[in-house]
Amino acid sequence: MSSAAVSPSPQSLSQDDIRSIVVGLMLAILLGALDQTIVSVALPKMAADLHGISLLAWVVSGYLIAMAVATPIYGKLGDLYGRRIVLSSAIVLFLVASAACALAPTMPVLVGARILQGLGGGGLISVAQATIADVVSPRDRGRYQAYISGAFAVASVSGPVLGGVLTTYLSWRWVFWINLPIGLVALLISRRAMAKLQVPHVKRAVDYLGAGLLTAGLSAMLLAITRVGQGTPWFDDINTWLIVITLISLSAFVWNSRRTAEPIIPLSLFRIKTVTISCLILFIAFVQLVALTVLVPLELQMVTSVGADGAALRLIPLSLSVPLGAFIGGRLMTRWGTFKHIQLAGALIAPLGIFLLALSSPTSSFS
Repeated sequence: MSSAAVSPSPQSLSQDDIRSIVVGLMLAILLGALDQTIVSVALPKMAADLHGISLLAWVVSGYLIAMAVATPIYGKLGDLYGRRIVLSSAIVLFLVASAACALAPTMPVLVGARILQGLGGGGLISVAQATIADVVSPRDRGRYQAYISGAFAVASVSGPVLGGVLTTYLSWRWVFWINLPIGLVALLISRRAMAKLQVPHVKRAVDYLGAGLLTAGLSAMLLAITRVGQGTPWFDDINTWLIVITLISLSAFVWNSRRTAEPIIPLSLFRIKTVTISCLILFIAFVQLVALTVLVPLELQMVTSVGADGAALRLIPLSLSVPLGAFIGGRLMTRWGTFKHIQLAGALIAPLGIFLLALSSPTSSFS
């Protein structure tokens, strides 16, 4: 059942109701996006304390892989069982995993807890985005999506700054403890704000087979890519098996989706040109954002004399400009009623800025 069929129309909620819901969703987005990047400047300290330099990359990769796998599944569960209960469950899972990360005695335990945390983080982001579509009219959606995008961007680019301060003056474990107060506030506000959202009364079967195939395919693919990024040859024995699993699982997923009444991801969506192009642009933008907020501060600590706090300070311009761009873009979209030119401008400006950054010296304060 589609979300449009089960959710209240925008007219059934007052502006105060919508604002309350958006505030709750922004906190959920803040929580999920923050942990994508907050650990980046703390990684060297984690490796030193837990004696696990070989697993260091998986502290970030494990979270991102789990989040990527969980995101479409949470979206479908929200359609079937209601956004409120699914979002609350994701927040609780995220908080439990955050405590496990903070208490981790070894690097393997930390990686496992980060994977669990990513499963919760995928629900925070996907359910929040879907809820906006449920409660806001298409004309006003750009304005409210600007707030959501702004919260996501603020969390993503300010994560390294906050992580650097916490690591330098407290401990790297505080990059996880900080989630608990934020998460409890997000849980209370979102549950109260979303209480007026209708819950689907017609239950349909969950495509468990599709969910399993998608999880297996995406996990194998992302694991192979991550291993290659760490220097492993593309076609070593393990990667070969991962590639085979990817091809078989995703092919079976496509076959299953065409024959299932309620697939996890309706493939018909990708026949819509706008959806396909938007997903492609979002993929490229996310790659650029992760590169800037995770890899840049890590490299700064490795090739220069700056510490965690110094690397974090270098990201302050990015922390200010990204949410500003999201806010301006959302406002222009609402005023003009179109997104094509705004999206195109952003797709051209971002790689240009990264290219200029690549030409600058890592020791320069103006890069």
